[in-house]
Amino acid sequence: MNVLPLLQAAFSDQNTKGVVIDINSGGGTPVQASIIHDAILDLKKKYHKKVIVVGEDIMASGAYFISVSADKIYVNPNT
Repeated sequence: MNVLPLLQAAFSDQNTKGVVIDINSGGGTPVQASIIHDAILDLKKKYHKKVIVVGEDIMASGAYFISVSADKIYVNPNT
């Protein structure tokens, strides 16, 4: 699944006040994580919407890099 169109749709929806991203991933490639991270930062700037990341069981390497683009990160202490 391509994440970028989903992010674009979420941010461009006029009815949303913010975007919540649920992450449960062991990572991914650095390049792909960077592309998603940068897209989130660009979309936040363009649409002036806050981003919240919710971490589930795993949020490692590339998943963590993506999450730091959020305004708030919520995780279980064991994540």
